[in-house]
Amino acid sequence: MISETLSFKRLDLSRLTQMMEIEREVFRLPWSAAMMRDSLQAAHIRAWGLFDDTSELLGFVVVSLVADEVEILTMSVATKYHRQGYGDKIMLFLIELAKKNDARKIYLEVNVHNAPAIEFYRKHQFQENGLRKDYYAMPDTNEKEDAILMVLAVA
Repeated sequence: MISETLSFKRLDLSRLTQMMEIEREVFRLPWSAAMMRDSLQAAHIRAWGLFDDTSELLGFVVVSLVADEVEILTMSVATKYHRQGYGDKIMLFLIELAKKNDARKIYLEVNVHNAPAIEFYRKHQFQENGLRKDYYAMPDTNEKEDAILMVLAVA
């Protein structure tokens, strides 16, 4: 159930441990802590977290903001909060943020086998815009999986 009091806050290195806990529980191919740390320190990358009234991090999004484009690098909601509308809140926040920053499009890549994520992005009007062959290297195997490139026009 969605908390009555939700807030978005910019994330920095002080939240790295919490972000990595969510990242690791949600993704088969989570970012490494070093990748997340480097992203939090990069000039063109921003991260926002969704917090409830107890200041618990419910989920987050990490994006690249370059010129008039936003790219979702990673986005996740803690497993215990799935299917409660928090992902929608994060996406709507991100779309508004993109508009405020005069972005024309939001891009992302999603694993071709991640049907729930693909459905989520389609629900938010993202359109398939291409395929990246062998984009994801699978852990503990030599296999690779493709990614669907998706885009949302925001302006």
